[in-house]
Amino acid sequence: MKLRRLACTAAVLTTVAFSVAGCSKTVDLDSLEDQVSGFYTDTVGEDPDDVSCPDDIDAEKGATGTCTVTAGDTEYVVDVKVESIDGDTVNFSLEVEDPDAEAE
Repeated sequence: MKLRRLACTAAVLTTVAFSVAGCSKTVDLDSLEDQVSGFYTDTVGEDPDDVSCPDDIDAEKGATGTCTVTAGDTEYVVDVKVESIDGDTVNFSLEVEDPDAEAE
């Protein structure tokens, strides 16, 4: 399976709730995976086979994380950045590679 980081990016601001784990607040990963899947579908025009956001992302401005989108034999990297917090809502941006870009 190929792992590629997208050379061209498309960014979107979207929202997801966060949960409290112990004393820290983190982004709800199931909701994030759903958002990433929808974003990939909107960007590329087809549904991914799988989306995985394996690591907690702190619900604080500037926090970042990475998700992997699997489509066919290719894995695409999606960068997640928390842009702001509004009550129980995390606003974040996503960047996904252009599926037609050459592998780096």
